[in-house]
Amino acid sequence: LFRCDFVRQKKVPDYIEANHRNISRIVGAVWKNMSASQKAPWFTMAGIEKRNHAQTYPGYKFRPGY
Repeated sequence: LFRCDFVRQKKVPDYIEANHRNISRIVGAVWKNMSASQKAPWFTMAGIEKRNHAQTYPGYKFRPGY
């Protein structure tokens, strides 16, 4: 969620970096330097998304390769 929002807001403009591997590294560094209070809303949103996914797909289990 955090990475998607970061990219959507164009906090790293395309003319600076267009390679998504590098964007992920940048976003990871930003996340690592955020305080717990700055991260808290993202953990809350992730929990909501997790519950929504569990309701939409009951019994879902990740199976790589399928």
